[in-house]
Amino acid sequence: MQQILIAILLLAIGAIFAYGFSQDSRELTLKSLRFVNEDGKPAALFYGTKEGFEGYVYGRSAEGQDYVPALKLTGDKTGGQIELFDEKGRKVLDFVRGDSGGAIAVYHESGEICASLSAWSDRGSRLELMDTRGRERAFLEADLLGALLKMNIAKGPVVSLYTLLDGGHLALFDEKLDAVVNLPPPK
Repeated sequence: MQQILIAILLLAIGAIFAYGFSQDSRELTLKSLRFVNEDGKPAALFYGTKEGFEGYVYGRSAEGQDYVPALKLTGDKTGGQIELFDEKGRKVLDFVRGDSGGAIAVYHESGEICASLSAWSDRGSRLELMDTRGRERAFLEADLLGALLKMNIAKGPVVSLYTLLDGGHLALFDEKLDAVVNLPPPK
C-alpha cells in the first residue's frame, strides 16, 4: 500500500514536470523525470509521450538484485491505465479507463487473467471468472436488453440463464453437453 501511495505522489510530481508547471509566468518543462535511489538504481521514471504520459515506479526483484517495474501509469486523451506488478515483474492487477467506461483485471502467476470486471456506457457491464489457464468458467453480463449468467466446464457450458425483454431462459447441461433441463422448452 505504501508503494501505491508513493507511486501516486510521484505520478503527480511527474505529471507536473512532464507537462510543465506554471506559476507567476515561470514554467519548467521537462521531457522526462527520473528518480534514482542511493545506489543510482532507477526508483521512478515519468515522461511525456506524443499522446499523453507514461511512468514507472520500480521495486526490487524477488532475487533482490535487479529492479523491476512495480507500477506502470499511462494516460492520453481517451483514458488511462494503472498496472501493478509482483516482485518478479509479472502483471497482477490492471485498471483501465477509456472514453466510455473502464475495466479491472486480476492476473494469475501464469500471466492469464483470472477475474475481470468491466463497465461501458455503450456495452453494459460484465464480470468474468477464469481458471488458471485463462479459460472462462463463469460470467455475468448485463445491458439494456437483459442479462446473461453462464457457467462453463472445460468442454462447454453447464448452466446458462438469460433474460431478455420478452422473458427468460434456463438451460442445464450434462457432462456430454446435452441439455437436460431447458426452460421454457424450445418451440
